[in-house]
Amino acid sequence: MKEFYLLTIVCICSYFPFMFVNVFYKTYGQTFIQDDTFLATTGSVAGVVHALSRVIVGLIQDKISYKLTILLLLGIKSVLLFTLVATPYGGKVMYMIWICGLFATFPLIFVCIPAAIAEVFGTKHTVEIFGMALFTSGYL
Repeated sequence: MKEFYLLTIVCICSYFPFMFVNVFYKTYGQTFIQDDTFLATTGSVAGVVHALSRVIVGLIQDKISYKLTILLLLGIKSVLLFTLVATPYGGKVMYMIWICGLFATFPLIFVCIPAAIAEVFGTKHTVEIFGMALFTSGYL
């Protein structure tokens, strides 16, 4: 079904930035921030922001539609990713805000996509379809 392919494309658009930021945020930060304790603190705070944002994104998606939630999160993620190169000029504070903002958009994959799959395909095979969409996007 075309819906599966569209959801897979959304997974691809969200999964690669998720992995990039999750893996390389500290390496990138080390290019202009010499304080390793600050970088570790940024990662810890970003992890808490990510955990809280899963609940908040779930509530937002319940109030507005899946499409608006996806558009909002992908829009925020795009702006933050394209302006991440400006963080050396803003210093530590800007870097932490940008990384935490990016971590706040991560629930797109783990909250919005499964809910959309359940809505489109029903709940009987949601786990299998989500697994196919997620792993297809991760191995491209």
